[in-house]
Amino acid sequence: MSGTDDIVATRKLTDSETATLRSLLKSQLNIKAGDAQDEEDAGDLLDYAFAMIANGRNVECVKDELKSMELEVCPAESAQKVGRSLSKFLLDLDNKAGGSSQPLSDAATPKKESSGKVVTNALTSSGALGSSRQRKSNNDSVNNNNSNNNSN
Repeated sequence: MSGTDDIVATRKLTDSETATLRSLLKSQLNIKAGDAQDEEDAGDLLDYAFAMIANGRNVECVKDELKSMELEVCPAESAQKVGRSLSKFLLDLDNKAGGSSQPLSDAATPKKESSGKVVTNALTSSGALGSSRQRKSNNDSVNNNNSNNNSN
């Protein structure tokens, strides 16, 4: 891991910073002009990257996840470019004098499972996966239907 791979966002990005970073990272992707699928893939990939950033993931984690997605818009070389651009952007933010500083919320820190193990999937940590809804089993549905039928 290089010295810049362990960089994380130290505060919540402003809307302006987010727009600037999104544009910068998108320019590092391999998007064919006029290709709607590439545009959609790039948007999904960047949404995922921003979820990881907001959840306190470091640059290395973001790069590794982007590589593992194996999308045409983000081959390994593009993931490396995204990582370098992200590192530079976050370092520049930290080195800026002044400006508003919104600390990352507790919700943006890495989560731990009840076993104490840190959750490593950024989508799960961001709430995009693993919602809090509990799914009923088929037996529960049958039992509920039977009890409803019996009460009539």
